[in-house]
Amino acid sequence: MFLQGTYAYVANNPVMRFDVDGRWFNEDGTINTSGRTPNFTTGKQYRDSFLGVNKNDGGGGGISQELLDRMLALGGDWYNAGYGFESSDHIALGYNGSYLSLNTLIDGFIDIPEVVLTGSSSGWGSQIFGHVKSFMDNWYSPGGKLNWFVSSAATALENTAGSFRITNGDYNGSSFSPKYYQSAWTGGSRARITTYNISKIGGFVGKASFGAAVVMDGVGVYNYYRNPDSNNKIHPAKFGVNTAIGLYSLKINPAAGIIYFGIDAFYPGGWTGDEKHPGAIKDIDRRQAEFDAIFKNSDMPRQYIFPYGSQKF
Repeated sequence: MFLQGTYAYVANNPVMRFDVDGRWFNEDGTINTSGRTPNFTTGKQYRDSFLGVNKNDGGGGGISQELLDRMLALGGDWYNAGYGFESSDHIALGYNGSYLSLNTLIDGFIDIPEVVLTGSSSGWGSQIFGHVKSFMDNWYSPGGKLNWFVSSAATALENTAGSFRITNGDYNGSSFSPKYYQSAWTGGSRARITTYNISKIGGFVGKASFGAAVVMDGVGVYNYYRNPDSNNKIHPAKFGVNTAIGLYSLKINPAAGIIYFGIDAFYPGGWTGDEKHPGAIKDIDRRQAEFDAIFKNSDMPRQYIFPYGSQKF
């Protein structure tokens, strides 16, 4: 007899029987991978197999009680990502319940490590200092990525017309009442409403981002001369190029800065390379040579390779 109801996959008993990820459990609680339709398992057998018979045991599924508790506390839908569990809110947890990422959408762009304090509170200060020092030993790369996001957002704001208010004005009691004005109204009137121009905010943030980049590069040049083993050093020539392109982007063409600093921040090794990667410039030369060899005997015009694709001139 074949069951065709909504809960046929658990013999019409979704309370006592489970099918967690599309596979089936044997009666002894183990996962059946034979490809044959197995028997069903009870809720207790599933629990013991997946979590362990005793609290904090862990089980055949590799999940811990700490992980389950944390997933329930955070809420949302969770999926087995192969390295741990990821939620619909893009939070990633390891199988032991530890945080792997606060936002998987920005992993690889901005790495925010988990900070775990252990022992009595009297030793937390030294632990925090150690975490800060570890971050400061390699701040230039994540700082550049963060500043790229800030400057890109500033460019978008600077090209956005309009203004906005936060309150309804002093005359009306300054109650929280946000509103957007497409006409870029400057505020005032009898209600004494204060507005903020979006484009001007973008311009201010863009200038602040450029200033922050100059400061970071300045520290990088200092490390180049005074601390040559630092991970945060840059060549003085790169400081000059970065500053020139930053000024050009700030005053003339923002797209140039977005492209240049985007490649420098996110392409493996940036433009000039590092200890692990040759960088975009050397990759262009290598790929160009390989591409030229492919079409060496063809009648096609030469194809030019760029870090993220090719373009014909």
